[in-house]
Amino acid sequence: SAMEEGSQTTVHVISAVRGAVREMHRVCNYAEQRNIKLNWVEEPFGGYGKSAPELFAAIEEFKDKTGITLDRNYNAKLWYWLQKNPLEGQIVWINTGGY
Repeated sequence: SAMEEGSQTTVHVISAVRGAVREMHRVCNYAEQRNIKLNWVEEPFGGYGKSAPELFAAIEEFKDKTGITLDRNYNAKLWYWLQKNPLEGQIVWINTGGY
């Protein structure tokens, strides 16, 4: 809602839940009505609370670089996705869960 209609910024949503169809449709429809580019990404590790060794490795790497521990349900999955899908320009990371 805070974005200007027709903004050139692309919003990337990395869902913490696999199969959040209702939420996805609601957010995508709203963005489309406002002519905002949106990329919705399903939770990449099989569902909420699921993980894999590469996710734990990403958590440790981030902690080694920053001194910050990422939670495995929200922020670590976003960080992992960003490492595999580098974005151009400025990134604003909005934490809506975890610690």
